[in-house]
Amino acid sequence: MIEELCRNPHMRRMASFAKSECQTHGLLTVLIYCLVGMFYTYFPDLFKEYVETLGALYDSDDTLRWVFEGGVWPAISINFPPDSFSRMHTDAGNKANGLCPIFSLGDFDPTKGGHLVLPDLKLIIEFPPGCLIFIPSATLRHGNIPVQQTETRTSWTQYSAGGLFRWMQYGGRSWETLKKQDAKRAAQEMQTRKSRWAEAIKAFPTVASLRTRAGLPA
Repeated sequence: MIEELCRNPHMRRMASFAKSECQTHGLLTVLIYCLVGMFYTYFPDLFKEYVETLGALYDSDDTLRWVFEGGVWPAISINFPPDSFSRMHTDAGNKANGLCPIFSLGDFDPTKGGHLVLPDLKLIIEFPPGCLIFIPSATLRHGNIPVQQTETRTSWTQYSAGGLFRWMQYGGRSWETLKKQDAKRAAQEMQTRKSRWAEAIKAFPTVASLRTRAGLPA
């Protein structure tokens, strides 16, 4: 099934997205182009961490390949129609402060169903077909409301496992291997875990920082 999906011409157009410019046409290609551009524009520090860390990972192993050339997320989940929806959950295995882009697609009335629900923020958001949202899926509970019985909805999201970043932070090895090979380094890592949440939060921009980045007064 996955092989057949990857042979789909629309998926192939997404996969052929070039790093420097859009060389193919079609809505999905444009979506990928906008996707990376939005991540860079609104989350520059986090984007840099993704590019540098995961770029080094992929450079270290020539058997690895990106889901979409020119992208920055190593994994994708596709939720198929006719009525794809999810119950409230967090994706705890993803990077804790990582951003996951979610696309809503299909043919449905967004005022009657398909809403994105973020209970921690007390928000229920209309999420029409063709829309995109970024959420920290590892820490923010999320789910969505089913659409009407006569309608169709699908979605797809990209993400990165937090373990990939830890693997690179530990020098291209697992935590268990690090403890065996370098007990002193492992002890240091344990100590920094107490304050790592504060460093992770700094990767998120403030409104003032985005205004400054855009050349506007803070």
